[in-house]
Amino acid sequence: MFKILKNLTPQYLKDLIPPQVQETTQYNLRNRTHVRIPLSRTSYCHLSYIPSTLKLWNALDPELRHSRTLNRFKRKLKFRPSPLAKLYSTSYGHCSRFHTQIRLGLSKLRTHLFSHSIISEPYCINCQQHANETPLHYFLQCQAFAAQRVEMLRGLRDSMAPEQLPQNRKLLQFIIHGNPDTTIEMNRKIFQLIHQYLSNTKRFTD
Repeated sequence: MFKILKNLTPQYLKDLIPPQVQETTQYNLRNRTHVRIPLSRTSYCHLSYIPSTLKLWNALDPELRHSRTLNRFKRKLKFRPSPLAKLYSTSYGHCSRFHTQIRLGLSKLRTHLFSHSIISEPYCINCQQHANETPLHYFLQCQAFAAQRVEMLRGLRDSMAPEQLPQNRKLLQFIIHGNPDTTIEMNRKIFQLIHQYLSNTKRFTD
C-alpha cells in the first residue's frame, strides 16, 4: 500500500485507491489523512485486498504513514515499540523469566518443546485430558492446576472492573501480554498474579 500511495507502482493501481478524507469534505476532521475505505456489500469484498489493506494502513501512526522512503517505512514498521514493551522489564526473578519464555514460545510447555523437536509428543502429562500442553491449556484448562487457577482468576477479578476482564483466548492474551487499555501500574499487579500462578503450579521448577 505504501508503494501504491507514493506513486511507486503503475498508475492503474493508484486509480483503484479512493481519495483521502480531507479531499472529500470541507471539515477539519481528525481522520482527514486517512484514505476512505470503499463500501463493501459482502464479506468477500470487505476482506479483499484494497478494503482490508486500507483499514490496516489507516490504523498506522501518521508518522509511519508519512515515511519518505520505502526502506524507512519498512524499518519503522519492523521496529515499532510495543506500548507495553516497558512492562516486560519491570519484574525480575524466576517467574518473570518463565513468563517471558512462554511469551516467546521458548518455555518448557510441551507444545513449545515439541515445536523445536526436543520431545516427540506435545501432550500434557499433568492431567487426563490428553490435550496438547499449550499456553491456553496450562493457564486456563489443565485440571491439575484448577486450584491455583481459581486463586489467579479471583485476584484478577478483584484487581479490576468485571468488564475489563476478557474471556477465553482474549483472556490468554491478557495473561501473557498484559492489558494495553490500562496503566503500567495495573499491569504490574496483573503480572504479579500471573507470576504467583507460575510459582504455585511449580510447573517450570520441577
